[in-house]
Amino acid sequence: MTNRRAINIQQIRGDIARRKAMPGFGPDTSIERLRTVQETQRSFTPEIVEALLDELKVVTHAAAVDHEAACSLAEENEELKRKLASLGTEPRRNPVLAYADSYRDMAKQGVESIPVWNVITDLERNIAPLYTAPVELTDEQIDAVLDSHGNIAYVIADKRERLRMFAREILRAAMLQPVDIQEIPSGWRWTLLPPDSQE
Repeated sequence: MTNRRAINIQQIRGDIARRKAMPGFGPDTSIERLRTVQETQRSFTPEIVEALLDELKVVTHAAAVDHEAACSLAEENEELKRKLASLGTEPRRNPVLAYADSYRDMAKQGVESIPVWNVITDLERNIAPLYTAPVELTDEQIDAVLDSHGNIAYVIADKRERLRMFAREILRAAMLQPVDIQEIPSGWRWTLLPPDSQE
């Protein structure tokens, strides 16, 4: 604590408690009060009081620094929350328009084997408006999907919530990553199924 003298906090607390418990002033209690004051005098010397004040300054400064750091972390946390919220609300670029841009680049390079401008017009006017960004599922929708197969009923209650949280994280992460055509394994292909198909 200090260089001058080691401070026994427990002793000081005990002496303060003894002084607080002293009987009130009176002819029968004055000797007892004097004895208590004399016995507890060691905790109230000027050196001890100065040492305690020095420690109080150090602790107050440390608390102020900690408070400032906590406020800074709270502000940073709020900023990160705002950024995270904005990630979910930013509109995604329509992937059809990316194809139109690639055909436009082909036209600028002089590719004439296909009617490039007709393809661009068709993509931009007819196909692009059909695209909608994936909608984020709510917790209730995810729970409904998990419960629809009845499998979650067999999971122990405390692990059921962990399973739901894990499923929510996986589904949300999958929705944030767009499917890349190049990632489709060879031998697989996209096909449209009729609405009444059972596959």
